[in-house]
Amino acid sequence: MSKNNKKNQKLKKQKAVNSSNKTYFIVFAIIVLTFLTFLNSLKNGFMTSWDDNKYIIENTLIRDFSLDTFKYFFANSYFANYHPLTMISYVFEYKFFSLSSAIPFHFDNLLLHLLNVILVFYLIKNLTGKIEIAVITTVLFAIHPMHVESVAWLSERKDLLYSFFFLLSLQAYLYYLKNGNQLKYLIFCFVFFLLSLLSKSAAAPLPIILILIDYYYGKQINKKTIIEKLPFFLLSLIFGYIAIQTQKNFGATNMAPTFPAIDRLFLVNYSLIFYFIKFFLPINLCSIYYYPIKSGSSLPVEYYLSPLALLLIVFLIYKIKEHRKTLIFGALFFFFMLVMVIQIIPLGRSITSDRYTYLPFVGLSLIVGYFYSYFSNKIKFKSILNIFFLAVTIVFSVISYYRCEIWQNGVTLFSDVAEKNPNQSHALAALGYAKFEYNDFEGSIDSYNKSLQLKKDAEAFNNRGNAKYRLKLYKEAIVDYDLSIHQDTNYSLAYYNKAATIEQLPSPDYKVTEKLYSKAIQIDEKYMLAYNNRGLARYQQNKLKEGLEDCNKALQLAPDYPNAYHNRGIIYFAMKNYKKAIEDYTTAIRLNPEYALAYSNRGVAKYYLNDKQNACMDWQIALQKGNTDSENYIKNYCK
Repeated sequence: MSKNNKKNQKLKKQKAVNSSNKTYFIVFAIIVLTFLTFLNSLKNGFMTSWDDNKYIIENTLIRDFSLDTFKYFFANSYFANYHPLTMISYVFEYKFFSLSSAIPFHFDNLLLHLLNVILVFYLIKNLTGKIEIAVITTVLFAIHPMHVESVAWLSERKDLLYSFFFLLSLQAYLYYLKNGNQLKYLIFCFVFFLLSLLSKSAAAPLPIILILIDYYYGKQINKKTIIEKLPFFLLSLIFGYIAIQTQKNFGATNMAPTFPAIDRLFLVNYSLIFYFIKFFLPINLCSIYYYPIKSGSSLPVEYYLSPLALLLIVFLIYKIKEHRKTLIFGALFFFFMLVMVIQIIPLGRSITSDRYTYLPFVGLSLIVGYFYSYFSNKIKFKSILNIFFLAVTIVFSVISYYRCEIWQNGVTLFSDVAEKNPNQSHALAALGYAKFEYNDFEGSIDSYNKSLQLKKDAEAFNNRGNAKYRLKLYKEAIVDYDLSIHQDTNYSLAYYNKAATIEQLPSPDYKVTEKLYSKAIQIDEKYMLAYNNRGLARYQQNKLKEGLEDCNKALQLAPDYPNAYHNRGIIYFAMKNYKKAIEDYTTAIRLNPEYALAYSNRGVAKYYLNDKQNACMDWQIALQKGNTDSENYIKNYCK
């Protein structure tokens, strides 16, 4: 080999190393920018006012790190969604961090987002062959304010996780195309697709995206290319069906207001245009965008203009022939990734949601990146473009940074929603619920008052009653529970709460409370708490046998509920079956070691069995745990 050839090879290697180092530096810089942008999210707590309580805080399933738990999540939907891998991620977090802090959960969300940022960069780089396009696309994806909801809300882990596997699947398909259609890459693509679907059903459009990639690469769309994707389409149909059924069974389709078919068409068009505009102007963002309030029989004017705006966009794509391929690819990527959530099938009470844009915005970001690269090659525009993009980056990062603070807790979040939707009763009721969770009971009542001025609602009356109960305004609370029942005679929770509140009065009528609990059970045959409390109400009326049956039923429904064991122990004690009583008190204590009253009552049962020494030990423990009655027992019986 000549010296010149050796020198040329060395130069090529050096250029490759320099190019690779430059790429690594760019990716690192984007990661640092993204981390700083979302750093605020690590300060946030659990969003107990909105889904984090169901998915994490109150979810006892994630506390059992076992094969049975994993099997359960794969075999069942949870809280209106089938996403076993997402639920299992919470199982691992609880195993290692419990619930002592929300920081590890938020860190994992941010870590997943950072990994997705890296995947987007290399996906676009490999797709287009241009680092410049990849940089612009990735920066917009990484820091876009519409993505705060997916990163800062723990319950939206599913967005981040499905996107991670989705992007890996697309990357595998690119390797498939670039390496002579080697089957192993198509298999990797399929496996990552399955993992994506197991994280969230929103991954279902992937086979269409694969066809779009074929189109972008100039691969002929024929029978062969369709057949190779049939397994992908089959998976999409299966998981799409599961998603629709789980949402229907949960009642999510009942949350959306009813509109005529023609209005529904305008709503769908509006959703698409809304997301398109918010991509460029992410202002006045909100966690809930309520359905429009019709004026007579008419929607707001912007809904009727939305089809015209959509036609204009399609017309522009058609007319700009020179850049048509990229425009079609980016626009259809945006559309098909949104198609499941643009209210073709109405779900929930929000017509649009920020979180739905997480992956779809990759399509629009690619278009921006492409035109940036195109115009930056015209020297006189480059400096202007750089300054403009730097300004956009700074503005988007700042908006996202402060938007993370809105997701700090339920009060901050729904204060923002209520401020932007002062005429929406649900927004004010949600704020009332959040304030209640943070023990601001007077503030909660104030928010519910405002909500009820706009709309009389059974749940709002019931929840306002709960706030009054916590302020010991028992008679006023009972009035609210009656108003709740008047609004909805099948609202079992209001009957239960009214009964429980009557029992706090100086002279409770247990005949009345028994009837109220019975009504709640009639409405909901699996209302465990109602069985438990009715058991005590019957005990107070000396209906010991019936009370025992209620406690047994409560324990059938919730075998690990300590109060039901304690209450059954009280009834056994009244039946003078002290050994059985002690067994139940002991089980209650095992399930809740801080159960002071159970220690105290077990001490009484032991005393009746002439076990004075152990009775006194139980009373000492009960007193240490705050049970004041035990002090009298110790003075009188433990001398």
